[in-house]
Amino acid sequence: MYWLKTKSTTRRFEPRSSRDIEKWFYLKKENQRFYLGTHEEPPHLTVKNKNYIVKVMFLVAVARPRWDSKRHRIWDGKIGLWPFVVYEPAERSSKNRPAGTLELKTYNVDKDVYRHALCRMVIPSVKVVWPSGKRVFLQHDNAKPHVAADDPEVVAACSDGGWDMSIKPQPANSPDFNVNDLGFFASIQSLQHKKKARTIEDLVNNVEEAYNQLEYSTIDKVFVTLQSVLQASMNVDGCNKYQLPHLSKEQLRMNNGLLPLSLTCNDNIYDKATILLSSIEQDKVDNVRT
Repeated sequence: MYWLKTKSTTRRFEPRSSRDIEKWFYLKKENQRFYLGTHEEPPHLTVKNKNYIVKVMFLVAVARPRWDSKRHRIWDGKIGLWPFVVYEPAERSSKNRPAGTLELKTYNVDKDVYRHALCRMVIPSVKVVWPSGKRVFLQHDNAKPHVAADDPEVVAACSDGGWDMSIKPQPANSPDFNVNDLGFFASIQSLQHKKKARTIEDLVNNVEEAYNQLEYSTIDKVFVTLQSVLQASMNVDGCNKYQLPHLSKEQLRMNNGLLPLSLTCNDNIYDKATILLSSIEQDKVDNVRT
């Protein structure tokens, strides 16, 4: 359990990892609510079907907000947000623009595109904001475009400059183990949909603005929730059949405005999980021998 560390007799969750994951952001919501005046007509929004709603994929990387002792302020935990879009000339004329006008368009994200983004954008951005000499885990889920942890190009990018950085794939069937899915993306979307968007460029600008506006306290809360989710999963032998824990986070907030860096793990839950992992490892050894 690499996310736990032991100090004396106290076991706490290790806050060293950062998260990167892709997310589709949509130009329009499938279901929307509007507040109308007495004689105001509701807006009429139509598409052929929901698959025709314009969408853009973004790659987002975040880490736990923390106090920056050199700058004497809180670092907000935002590493970067990158849309998978490119400017291309319009092939045909329309009533809005002549042929040849540069338009923002999306493109498919495969393993090669993701590898390039990871090595050229995410990893260098982590090194800019992260204290050198610290061990860093980058976590992503197991989506098909994602590269393996031992991919040679990714390993080289991680270790370049003497860094101790590695990829830790997210466990399968565990969407709550990623802070982006656990609450970060929902917070961005709630801000994004407060502004109108008619084009891909509008959508990209709205998402980027929402990302910049998001308070560090929101990211901080989600990381604390993640630690409680890990403990809840450990208590049911790693299964995802658990209720999302509710914490009185504001009561935990410290004088510097941040929540505690690590939550304490219950000893009984830790011992239970350790015994289970030991039995799994023993079964692997026995299977090899037979």
